[in-house]
Amino acid sequence: PRAGGFVLEGRADMLVRAGGALTVVDFKRSGNNHFREALETGSAYQLAAYAHLAGAAGIAYYVFASRSLLSSVDATLQHGAVHGSVDTSAMFRAFDRALAQRREELRAGLVRATGVTVDDGPSPPKKAAIVDDRLVLAPPCGFCKFTRLCGVEVSHG
Repeated sequence: PRAGGFVLEGRADMLVRAGGALTVVDFKRSGNNHFREALETGSAYQLAAYAHLAGAAGIAYYVFASRSLLSSVDATLQHGAVHGSVDTSAMFRAFDRALAQRREELRAGLVRATGVTVDDGPSPPKKAAIVDDRLVLAPPCGFCKFTRLCGVEVSHG
């Protein structure tokens, strides 16, 4: 699919058809809380893109470490439904709008340091969320390998 003017490429781990509805399933080694939060907040944009491409109604993560299935829809996969999740179409639209906005900002010469609080602006979000039909991601401080660059990890000799 296309998003924000880019062609997206990828491959779903598994497609499941249950009760006539199609669900995209992504396999993960661990991280129940992180993936549950992605479904709850609507920030599972990779799976939303796969669902958009496949015409799937739902998305799910299968987490090997805990042997748990976290699903965005009750009807398709009965086990491990995450309530309060955003539908996949809304997730993909929010991702698409956020990506298009960032491209426009870059064309205008604006580069955002999303993990930095500025005096006259909002603080970085603690969790990803869909705001004004746009996906707003929290800084990936728990997953980034470049903490020396942003100052989170500073060596004092």
